[in-house]
Amino acid sequence: KQFAQHIKWTNGTFPERFNFRVACGQDPRYCVKPRSVHPFLWGIDLIDWPICEQKVSSIPATIKHMQCEVTGRPCCIQMHGQCRITSREYCDFVGGYYHPNAVSCLREVCGLTSFLRKDSPDHIYRLITPLFIHAGIIRCAISLALYLTVMRRFEIMIGWHRLSAIYFISGIGGYLASAVFVPYMPEVGPAGSEGGVLGALIVHILYSWSWLNQPFRVLFLHLAIAFGLFILGFLPWIDNWAQVSGFLFGSLTAIILLPYITIGNGRVRKRRPLVAASFLILAFMFSILFALFFFYQIDYEPLALLNCAIPTKICDHQGLILRDWIPI
Repeated sequence: KQFAQHIKWTNGTFPERFNFRVACGQDPRYCVKPRSVHPFLWGIDLIDWPICEQKVSSIPATIKHMQCEVTGRPCCIQMHGQCRITSREYCDFVGGYYHPNAVSCLREVCGLTSFLRKDSPDHIYRLITPLFIHAGIIRCAISLALYLTVMRRFEIMIGWHRLSAIYFISGIGGYLASAVFVPYMPEVGPAGSEGGVLGALIVHILYSWSWLNQPFRVLFLHLAIAFGLFILGFLPWIDNWAQVSGFLFGSLTAIILLPYITIGNGRVRKRRPLVAASFLILAFMFSILFALFFFYQIDYEPLALLNCAIPTKICDHQGLILRDWIPI
């Protein structure tokens, strides 16, 4: 066994002259299969080296890195995308993903499609795909009930194209905020979209206040539905960050997209500044969240309390407990 010893050699016989580092049991000079020859030369980066399946028959005893026993392999630690060289037993103990070969942990944890750029998580479509996945049959039933009652009537009033825009803008904005503020909490479901639709409905109620027979009752009913969904957001796999953020995005989008809403005595002039302000605020929110998402990582644990107010075993899926006792 050999640990914490750095060995490198200058390649003077291969076509390229590089300073090669070597690893335990890995050296292109003493590997027969696969051999390091054109066009399959072993590169400078050890991560890209293949596992040597067959070594040369005679290796000098002075080449100690070819005499050692490999006991550690890459272990991807849960959802953090962190890699440790460990034994299989240790990796299983911490609930990681063990690999006998070189691996990109970030790509392995993300799954689905490959990255366009190596080691650059650019799965931007993940802001949309969770909208079509539900966390269990109960959450799915709640969503269906909301779709077939509140959203169905709202679609008749404003049209499917406006409702679709509110649904997707608030859903994407909600998950973008969630990815920024609680990056290690995987959540699924249309929580942001549902919050956005409820926000749009409340905007519609406020602007139609004088036309409703019982405006306080209607407003209280929709606020009660929003509060009920907020309470459900503390359960696993349901995202309160997406829900609250989606509510804001949906409210602003409704002000922009509902053209027949008027202010006061139908004076459209007074509505234009409100629409312009809402559009600017919406664009500003998206710009700030995208900038934070791509260029700055927020990892502040109290922010997780909005998704899980009492961090017990019910929040184990969020990958936070592991970090408390294993330094990653």
